[in-house]
Amino acid sequence: MVALEPCDMRKSFNGLAGIVASQLPTKLGAKNWLFIGSAAAGWRSAVIYSIIASCRSHGIEPFAYIHDVLQRLPSMTIDQIKEILPRNWQPNAARGRFDAYETLL
Repeated sequence: MVALEPCDMRKSFNGLAGIVASQLPTKLGAKNWLFIGSAAAGWRSAVIYSIIASCRSHGIEPFAYIHDVLQRLPSMTIDQIKEILPRNWQPNAARGRFDAYETLL
């Protein structure tokens, strides 16, 4: 027989509530995105939304990430792509460069 340890149900429910809350924008937008225009536009929207969601899950401000990546991408090689994935991305300030996004704030 296996004995179960008591757990704090509030922590379990709070964790579940956080997961549900993170999915809420997707559900709210589903009706609006039903008629996006074309399959290609739907694919592009899904890519952008995935990038934004990934940034948020890693605690990154999406505009700063996209701005930095679009500036760096033309001079990068295929071997450097892993550096700009949201989980590996380092902002300009961390790399010792001027960050144009900070001047907009």
